[in-house]
Amino acid sequence: MNAPIDTGSSFVRGLRGYVTAVAAELGVGWESCALDLDTPVSAYIAMDWRLNRFPDRDAALLWDERHGWAVAVETHSGEDLIVLAYLGGGSADGLDSVVANPRVVTRFLSAVRAGDHSVGQPDPPALRPAGNHDELTARFTRFVEPVAA
Repeated sequence: MNAPIDTGSSFVRGLRGYVTAVAAELGVGWESCALDLDTPVSAYIAMDWRLNRFPDRDAALLWDERHGWAVAVETHSGEDLIVLAYLGGGSADGLDSVVANPRVVTRFLSAVRAGDHSVGQPDPPALRPAGNHDELTARFTRFVEPVAA
């Protein structure tokens, strides 16, 4: 059984700051976001549009600590989302795609939305194992707003 993560921790503040930064880059508010703090830690950002290929399904951007970012569509039956593409490999800003620059994530989502199959990959990349949240916390540092004293 996995131990629960302290929701007041630096890790959670960092993850929330990172997801907030990606959402802001996409023009989406925090109300469209959700975090799942079970291991593997993950995030969900609901999009307010649908892909042309799936006009009856809501689109979402997913993140998890093992595979990074993915674009998915909702199912009608409440089952797992259908992942269409993963961001995959490294990013131009030197950060691996687990904590990719929000602009890189936005470009990835835009390419998938435009039907550009040259971007991303169909299979989940093994970017890192789940856990070691201290290491991820260090990567999230630039997305955390200072705590008022």
